Amino acid sequence: MLSEIFIQYIFSEIILYMKKNQLFVLLNLLVTITAFSFLFFNGNDQLVYVDSNKLLSEYQGMVDAQNDYKKLSLEWQARIDTLTMDVQNELKRHEKEVSKMTTKEKGLSEQLIRSKQQQLITYQKAIQEKAAQEDSQRTQAVIEEVNAYIEEFGKKRSYKIILGATSMGNILYAQEGIDITDEVVEGLNRRYRGE
Repeated sequence: MLSEIFIQYIFSEIILYMKKNQLFVLLNLLVTITAFSFLFFNGNDQLVYVDSNKLLSEYQGMVDAQNDYKKLSLEWQARIDTLTMDVQNELKRHEKEVSKMTTKEKGLSEQLIRSKQQQLITYQKAIQEKAAQEDSQRTQAVIEEVNAYIEEFGKKRSYKIILGATSMGNILYAQEGIDITDEVVEGLNRRYRGE
């Protein structure tokens, strides 16, 4: 583990410095080891981690936020579909009646179609921006809630560090028993339900 590697490193440094007979450096090194031991090994020395992907996929607060966002997205898409149908219907009407139109009527009809197409494009862009902002805000709110809970959770259990593992592989190996994801998810979901 990290502490074993550190201790091996420290002892190799001690041996190197002893060979060079530098008493002053050796004393500094011993003070460093003592300070490290006191800080790192005093009380609960556990280093634990949470699987961030699992946490967010199983936390009911995130599930509800995603479901609410999907409902909102469907409403926006329905409005876009309605506007698209309006443009298509206007285009069909124009194509059907173009032979009967005067030059002025034809110009006005084409102008109306272009105007509706531009409105549709503008609306689609606005909805895309709003959707991205809404998704970001909802996700950020859940992440802030999760981070606050994890901080509280860590303080209650006197953990020195709680790492977050992701699919990108920032934790390549972990000793069995230091994954606290299930415990955190359970606690978060209890808090979310108001228990």
